[in-house]
Amino acid sequence: MSNSLVFLTTLIVNGLGQATPSQLDDWSLITAKNGDRLAITRQKDTNHNLVYRCFREGQRGCAFILQPELRCRHGKSYPTLVSNGKRSQLINAICAQKDATYNLVMKDYKTMQRLILDSNHLGIAIPLAQGQFRTVTFPVKGALNAFKSVAP
Repeated sequence: MSNSLVFLTTLIVNGLGQATPSQLDDWSLITAKNGDRLAITRQKDTNHNLVYRCFREGQRGCAFILQPELRCRHGKSYPTLVSNGKRSQLINAICAQKDATYNLVMKDYKTMQRLILDSNHLGIAIPLAQGQFRTVTFPVKGALNAFKSVAP
């Protein structure tokens, strides 16, 4: 795993600081304790989240992070199939684990951004054991304004 992804995975699992998020269309805007800004959308009636997080520390940029309520092995790469209804793309993700929290950091930032900005919904299929898949879908209306709101 690259040094920048190791750094990202360390920062991703920090606790959030802002008690009341502001809402922008389908996105909740939150500030983490360390000053990072996040835009979060979630699958209806679940705890699955798609997070757009911009890192303040070290000017490391932004990342898309999937929180699918699945266990994964820290540092391992997992393939995901991401679709916006118009296009689909295979995007690898790196597992970031701290205690009982698991995140998948999407490695292809530009493709994720294009897929999200080109639709009002996004679906992600994650392969599981024994040929099964977990599919999560997210409403992403207002993504451009949400991304602009949290970007450094």
